[in-house]
Amino acid sequence: MQKFKSPAMLQKITSIHAQIYNHFNNGKYLETRTSYKQKTDERFNSVISILRLN
Repeated sequence: MQKFKSPAMLQKITSIHAQIYNHFNNGKYLETRTSYKQKTDERFNSVISILRLN
């Protein structure tokens, strides 16, 4: 694994990773497959639309 240039960069990357992970991580065992798939698709499309703005 590549080393980070500074602790601040590591913190920034892990912060972004945590936000994306939490956005997609949900209790799929609590939902039906159809509901889970629909919500995952909505979340994925929202991230794609945000990335296109930048």
